[in-house]
Amino acid sequence: MEAVAVVLAAGAGKRMDNRAKAALLLPDGRTFLAAVAASARAGGCREVVVVVGPPHALETKTAAQAAGVTKIAENPDPERGMASSLAVALARLDPHEVDVALVWPVDHALVRAGTVEALLRASGRDLIVVPTDASGRGGHPTAFGASLWPELRNAAVLPDGARAVVRADRTRVVRVPVSDPGVFFDVDTPDDLREVRTGDTFGHRQT
Repeated sequence: MEAVAVVLAAGAGKRMDNRAKAALLLPDGRTFLAAVAASARAGGCREVVVVVGPPHALETKTAAQAAGVTKIAENPDPERGMASSLAVALARLDPHEVDVALVWPVDHALVRAGTVEALLRASGRDLIVVPTDASGRGGHPTAFGASLWPELRNAAVLPDGARAVVRADRTRVVRVPVSDPGVFFDVDTPDDLREVRTGDTFGHRQT
């Protein structure tokens, strides 16, 4: 199973005082993008693609270079939503060479490599794999099989974006229970970032 991580990092970070989330730092000194890329690779993704966009394209590209991420897709209008960034990235992937795209918002920087492994083990070209907690609540990243990519590209113009694809046919959705709070912890605000940096959360347990 060939998997690629698609890191969505084109947002303006308005709730984060207009800062590039990809370049935010974890307590260990890594950027968010570096942490995501490391977990993706360690968990079995052969490659990492990062989507950048204005106003932080240059800063995000710099973070990508430092993290050893060389495949970059540019979304000229990320205000259209994350689904538009996903569509841009999928256009760069060959479905004959890649079976699964692991779609990963960059603000979920604390996901463990073991979680990635579990998601990829459950993945398939016709499946959507969602990490969940014991109650069934879903988190990120989510794996989408290559046969679903045309639907995802079309969903870029839908109000619900990729969620519309997930809801379209529940029989192809696999929910994988994980004991990883990182799949639910997204850093949206300065308060969230302070929680990470002061050690009140679980960033130091990243694997």
